[in-house]
Amino acid sequence: MRFLKFLVPLLLLTVLTFALVVNRLSVHAASVPHYDHIFVIVEENHDYNTIIGNTAAPTINQLAQTYGLATNYSGVGDPSAPNYVAMP
Repeated sequence: MRFLKFLVPLLLLTVLTFALVVNRLSVHAASVPHYDHIFVIVEENHDYNTIIGNTAAPTINQLAQTYGLATNYSGVGDPSAPNYVAMP
């Protein structure tokens, strides 16, 4: 019986804590932005200096100028096969 004196408040505290955590998670989930589209662009076999600024590659240069460049990234492995496997 003495055990129940401690168990009931502990159980109540656990349930209230769980309810608060679930409420906070649902509020946080509501504030995460929703993406309409996600694009994965895979290009290979030419390095940055060969493409960017090269007049023989006008489309990729226009896209880079308009939308930006992803220059701080690295592959998982070499050759390309591990990188394909690692893509989400």
